[in-house]
Amino acid sequence: LTLSLIDFLIPADLELAWSPSLPETKTPKKTKIPNRYCNSNFHRKKFVNLLFIISVFRLNNNNIAEDGCAALSSALYSNPSHLIDLDLSENKLGNSGVKQLCFFLNTTDCKLQQLKLSFCSITEEGYGALASAIKSNPSSLLNEMDLRGNDPGETGVELLINLQNDAASKLKKIR
Repeated sequence: LTLSLIDFLIPADLELAWSPSLPETKTPKKTKIPNRYCNSNFHRKKFVNLLFIISVFRLNNNNIAEDGCAALSSALYSNPSHLIDLDLSENKLGNSGVKQLCFFLNTTDCKLQQLKLSFCSITEEGYGALASAIKSNPSSLLNEMDLRGNDPGETGVELLINLQNDAASKLKKIR
């Protein structure tokens, strides 16, 4: 991941949580990283290192589009992550951005439990990609998705209901 892509991904006021060695029963620490700490290349490199120990990543409403989603997905795909909660709501991901994210969802390294993609201009095509990625990854831990404000069409709704009812799937809560 290059710094130019990191420039694109870092929001003005980022909230994240991390738990590098905490047992699952403990609550991760939360902190805000104001933009003033991400201005220099030194701090941006530190941020890249943090990306791989973050457990909660809230990037909602940050004008992230397909290319930003591709950069994030690539970073997560290339490096083991402790990320369990990803919020990309209210961004301009569309079906193309969601398909990029599905590369990460399809890996055995994906530890995501909650994925928030509300109001991201996702249609039936994106819903199909999500359902396919989750179904094809038997080690998926994803148990909750927020997809409100998108346009799934009848087929998209049917795909997710089938996935939710599949005994092999951990996905139990869809909004």
